Amino acid sequence: MEDWKKSVSSQVRQIKILRLLHALCSFGPNCDRQSDTYIFMSNYVRTIETGIFEMSNDRDHYYDLIEEKIRVFESRRNERRLRRTNRFSVPPQARIIWQQSFSLGVRKHHVDKLIQAILPSCDDPLVLMDPRIAGIYKFARIIESDLFKRTNCSCEYINKVAVMVYSLSKRSLTSLDEMDRLNSLAEISNEEKTQFTQACHAALTVMKRRNEHLSNECPHEKIDQELKLA
Repeated sequence: MEDWKKSVSSQVRQIKILRLLHALCSFGPNCDRQSDTYIFMSNYVRTIETGIFEMSNDRDHYYDLIEEKIRVFESRRNERRLRRTNRFSVPPQARIIWQQSFSLGVRKHHVDKLIQAILPSCDDPLVLMDPRIAGIYKFARIIESDLFKRTNCSCEYINKVAVMVYSLSKRSLTSLDEMDRLNSLAEISNEEKTQFTQACHAALTVMKRRNEHLSNECPHEKIDQELKLA
């Protein structure tokens, strides 16, 4: 080994590897360093660094080649980011136009779909009209409104609503123990989360009592009375 290679410590080489890695990929400070992606990319840039180290004529040459490779990685990364931005960016005026032309009835239909995904068993009109589950409506409206504001066209909006409906349906309320997971799906205040949790308790209580009454063939008037007491 040439004398100059002995003067480059393993710590210095590791720093160069990390700089290459962060120039190539946007790994954050809290990324999972045990993930397959991180390990694969780390091995990839380590191979590049080793090749540069072996082909360099001296320490300065090694440093220069590393810096050049970092600039190449950063340039390619910026180009990819710019292409993604240009592909999906929509002028604000165009976004306003499609939102203004979108039917409120369709938006309400999507809110209803989100509610059904949250409480699939809550399909009884009597239960859906109960004022105590207003928190669920509010929760669904927050989700729908956020999707509506963040999308660039009607197709993107409809697709994102469909994805959210599917996501919520996989986490639907089959028991009271699952409410905390649902609360984390939307950025809402603690007060709104409390209202949502209370509303879910009320809705599930209503459904339970209604099912008990139906099994006993209870008259409709008694069901209404139980709904008021839930």
